[in-house]
Amino acid sequence: MMLQVQERAGPPPAVEGLVTALEAVLSNGGVVFGDFTVHADEWPWWYRPAERGPEQLDLSPLLHARDLELLLPELRLSEPWYAEPACKLTTMFRFEADASSLLVAGGAYRAFTGTPLEAKRLVEGFSLALFQAPYSEVRVIHGRNAWSRWFLDVAWDHTWVFIEERERRVCILATTDTD
Repeated sequence: MMLQVQERAGPPPAVEGLVTALEAVLSNGGVVFGDFTVHADEWPWWYRPAERGPEQLDLSPLLHARDLELLLPELRLSEPWYAEPACKLTTMFRFEADASSLLVAGGAYRAFTGTPLEAKRLVEGFSLALFQAPYSEVRVIHGRNAWSRWFLDVAWDHTWVFIEERERRVCILATTDTD
């Protein structure tokens, strides 16, 4: 399957606000964010037909796209991976809860300096700044394993892939930290 990935214009300030807050608490690791338009010869490209049972999520067409390797070099996509991303389909509501919890809990050595309500508002601002579509139209794929060599393979490894089909928009948010 052929995917073409193009970077969209710079992120809105609310997106940068969450990324900066996450970077502050995940100080031994990092945060990667990318916002893209994806052109694919098949849509949806993130499902793989299964022999038996339900279809399987499959991010490999995106994560192996040469364009993405060039646009997100920090993820080290061209190097051998530890494993395939272990992902599940979730919702924007679950993302907001998980990302707020991650921010409030902090990283290995740094805590969030704001209140839980401030963390929740940062995450909501991120979501609302990125997507004009209703939350029900944004697919969220979440993984918790260290799949690329960028991840530090400790409790703070997260990958979120947001897919807005109508706009052919894909956003990636990845976090890692270590103690």
